[in-house]
Amino acid sequence: MIGEWREIFGEEFPFYFVQISPFNYQRLNAAYLREAQLETMSVPMTGMAITMDIGNLNDIHPKNKQEVGCQ
Repeated sequence: MIGEWREIFGEEFPFYFVQISPFNYQRLNAAYLREAQLETMSVPMTGMAITMDIGNLNDIHPKNKQEVGCQ
């Protein structure tokens, strides 16, 4: 996806994303998804905001958005 977007826009722009937050995912082993997100970091000019320390196991969306944005 990152490569396609860069090709469409004709520019090697930086790409930043947020790690999936801690949550009680019933049937999803989130470790696999986090590993895939980590592997994305091998794409040049990418960055990931880590959210493992601000999540809420009972709420999929962390309430403190500022902590995520200030990483």
